[in-house]
Amino acid sequence: MLTEQPLVLLTGVPGIGKSTTIKQALSCIRRPLSGFYTQEIRRSGERVGFESITLDGKRGILALKSATPCFPRETLFGHYRINLDTIADVIVPSLERHTSQDQLIVIDEIAPMSIASDTFCAVVSELVNDNRQAILGAIVQRSVPFADEVKQLSRLNLMVVNQENRDSLSSVVCQVFSL
Repeated sequence: MLTEQPLVLLTGVPGIGKSTTIKQALSCIRRPLSGFYTQEIRRSGERVGFESITLDGKRGILALKSATPCFPRETLFGHYRINLDTIADVIVPSLERHTSQDQLIVIDEIAPMSIASDTFCAVVSELVNDNRQAILGAIVQRSVPFADEVKQLSRLNLMVVNQENRDSLSSVVCQVFSL
């Protein structure tokens, strides 16, 4: 019988370093990987959007700040236009691509932009509820309905990233997934 695998989600205020911590931790984790991470798109020092990048190198624009439509299939979140095709064609397949139980799935992040897709929520729900699946990710700190459900899982190890621990937290995450 397989033992319960870790489910570690990082949370904290926007811009604190959740994605950076995940990327740093991946450099020391010796497991097969699948999933995605998200990074800011900046122009002239200002954040104008987000790009999703799968661990096998596929990329897609997740969201852009724009007053006018940008994507064939989009929805609005604040000043951002969310590209539903990136969620469907880049993010979701990266989560479904896991091939073995010893694989670590990276989900960066479970937040309002990705939660805009019912398909994303269904795939993430299936993954986080499978105790045999190791998962490292980030999750929105504030209350958001789907994210709140995930935060209630008994196997969840929720780690808050803050100014004091953000430079050392990746080594803690590495230890969790090295056991």
